[in-house]
Amino acid sequence: MFHARTATRSYRPPGAPVTPAARTTPAALAIAAALTVGFLAFSVGTADGTPLGENEVPRLTIAGTTVTPHDNKPVPRVRITVVPESTVTFTDVDGDFLVAWSGREGWITLIPEERARDGSEWCKSIVLREHPPVVQDVITLDLGLITVMPRAQIGYTQVPTAPPSHPRPGLLRVQGPEPGEPDTCRMQVSYATDLWGRITRVEVSGGDQPPLGLKDAIFSWIRSVPWTVAAETPCNSPEPFKAREWMNYAWADSAWVQIPGLDLQGRPRPRSSVPQGR
Repeated sequence: MFHARTATRSYRPPGAPVTPAARTTPAALAIAAALTVGFLAFSVGTADGTPLGENEVPRLTIAGTTVTPHDNKPVPRVRITVVPESTVTFTDVDGDFLVAWSGREGWITLIPEERARDGSEWCKSIVLREHPPVVQDVITLDLGLITVMPRAQIGYTQVPTAPPSHPRPGLLRVQGPEPGEPDTCRMQVSYATDLWGRITRVEVSGGDQPPLGLKDAIFSWIRSVPWTVAAETPCNSPEPFKAREWMNYAWADSAWVQIPGLDLQGRPRPRSSVPQGR
């Protein structure tokens, strides 16, 4: 039986690919071959139980171990589904699983046998970023320990974060206010991303109605940011990551200049998000 949590191997962070070069001993090669061929042939198929077709030969393997929070006890019989391939497998008595993956962008869902407190299925997703095509041996993506907690509510940091390399623009050289229009703008912007941090929605949700040039410039900045998002989310969330921010600018001769610390007393404030970990 394969024990992902206790097998002797060099350290690598969760999500790091295991390349063929890392398998240095004949025993390791034999174990890898047996796992890849035997385990996958036994437990992996499509959602309707049919084997993978000739054009869907697995190029990669995803490995992981489902555990309980705090004490890291194994959680067996967790249903693992790879999306969009609809490949399905289950964790063994030690919480370990191996499942074939094409390397395409997608995600896996994890549904344990134990139901949530309200009797519904407890489910969470882990994002899979596209992996380059495999040209030689099988490559394993090790997700490490994955917490499964059906008796607890799923909660994660669901607010996208801009990296330091993409700060909010301090100066926007776009068209200024028309005669008679205010030379300051305090607007609230609402936006959302998909599982990979790509913007799916951006709109003005409160405050002043901005001049068209200023609004377009701010929207363009939001869409250009490579937003950082969590790898795990609750399943079937229409907007897995979203946020609201106040954008405060004033016209200064030839550009809109960001103004920090404006007094927003009396204005509606966005609901705060409580950061929660994996």
